[in-house]
Amino acid sequence: AMGNSFFGILGGEPFMHPELLDIIAEHPDAYFQIFTNGHFITDEVAKRMRKLGNITPLISVEGNEIISDERRGKAEVFSNTMQGLQNCLNNKVMTGVCTSLCKTNYEDLLTEKWVDRLIEMGVMYTWYHVYRPVGPDACPDLALTPEQQRVARQFVVDIRATKPIVVVDAY
Repeated sequence: AMGNSFFGILGGEPFMHPELLDIIAEHPDAYFQIFTNGHFITDEVAKRMRKLGNITPLISVEGNEIISDERRGKAEVFSNTMQGLQNCLNNKVMTGVCTSLCKTNYEDLLTEKWVDRLIEMGVMYTWYHVYRPVGPDACPDLALTPEQQRVARQFVVDIRATKPIVVVDAY
């Protein structure tokens, strides 16, 4: 009613909602960016997103396999995330990868090698944001130093000029 046509859907995990895609289907004149861990994006879900055509999943990758599993507190987090990502790409859904940069993933994911892997996979955009310790379970030890934050910002600026992928800097 207010004229909005682009919506960011956050969680918990939005794909746990059993009617999410049905709700989105009722609004073909709007576009939805869904922040997700990718675990509930099966091939069937990805096919439906492709058919709807008004969704871009932004799949959160916390780091390599060890880091992702540690940060999320269970095994197979990274592999389940990557499978959801691959299901989207296999079905030609415009897909992004989001990374919350912190001390445990900074050296693995703020690299040309990681960006090149995303490009090779067919990821359309990547979104970097700097971890901010907030809330009751905040972990200040994960926060980047001011110098690491400066390096991250410079990396985003430089990579935008050299790689065929959209790079978003949330801060």
